[in-house]
Amino acid sequence: MPRLLTAYLMKVIVAGCVAVTVFDVGGALISKATGFAYEFFGIGCLSTFCAIGVFAARRGTLASAAAAGLIVALYDATVCWWIAWQIGPGRIDVSEGTTAAVAVPLTAMFAVSVNTAMSIGAAAVWQKLRERRQAGSGQGSD
Repeated sequence: MPRLLTAYLMKVIVAGCVAVTVFDVGGALISKATGFAYEFFGIGCLSTFCAIGVFAARRGTLASAAAAGLIVALYDATVCWWIAWQIGPGRIDVSEGTTAAVAVPLTAMFAVSVNTAMSIGAAAVWQKLRERRQAGSGQGSD
């Protein structure tokens, strides 16, 4: 059984954390300065999670992609969201009777689930394409 957390996978995780931090903080700053909807920066963030899954699966397994996606998603839903919240646009509107004690954990769980699923899905698609390419060319490795 291969090791799950290799040095390469740790690099993917660190790079993923840096990327989501840039998207979240940059998006929050741009949104606050221009009024551009902060939610649209989520598209770039989802793309980042797809890249995390693909890069993790390149030298690992689907489980490696899941682990990397989950770790970065947890970082994104806690540290990055807190930073964006401090800047302003990351705040949840709880004016309609929903308490922050309910809205914040539910939103964080949803974000972690979606982002991790994006990493796993992209890794699965990449692995399937790699298998087809290798089967078609008769090669045994990348």
